[in-house]
Amino acid sequence: MAAWLQDWNEENPESPIRVTNRVLTKQVKQVATPSADRMLEGAPKGMRSRLAGEPAAPERRITSVLRVLLSPAQA
Repeated sequence: MAAWLQDWNEENPESPIRVTNRVLTKQVKQVATPSADRMLEGAPKGMRSRLAGEPAAPERRITSVLRVLLSPAQA
């Protein structure tokens, strides 16, 4: 365990940081996922279907996501 993590856990017994295999696996998968896909997963449910139909090229998908997020809400 890293020294800073051990120090933290000793100084803050009410809120220790625990690194498990499950947490590590989740972080590795997140880092391996393209940023456009992470942005799509984080979008509100109502926007996901519109964004999912956009072209698959990362630059175009990111542009599309930003365009939808920055556009005024439609009634």
